[in-house]
Amino acid sequence: MLKLTASDLHDRKLTLREPKSGREHEVVFIPQKLTDRLREYAAACDPATLGIRFVIELDDSTHGQPRRKAMDQFVDNALQAAGITVVHVPAKKGYSVHDIQNTLSQAGY
Repeated sequence: MLKLTASDLHDRKLTLREPKSGREHEVVFIPQKLTDRLREYAAACDPATLGIRFVIELDDSTHGQPRRKAMDQFVDNALQAAGITVVHVPAKKGYSVHDIQNTLSQAGY
């Protein structure tokens, strides 16, 4: 799994720390479309390392549309390739702690 922190994304550059290549780090350029989408996620970080454990995306009613489903799949695959899981949460006006815990538990967290 790649060790990413929020500070690893700058403009279109993503710094990969300890990548599978065995190098100390690598810098990759990612499409602007993906960069814009990554900024729309809430990241859950490990408090000790600040590495991203998973991200949460609030899915509004547009996520049922074919074009949006395709975009979600594209982003999910890109993040999965970096070792980051996306937890999709249906958007609503409010959330209880129990609802959030249940959703994260179902996702394995």
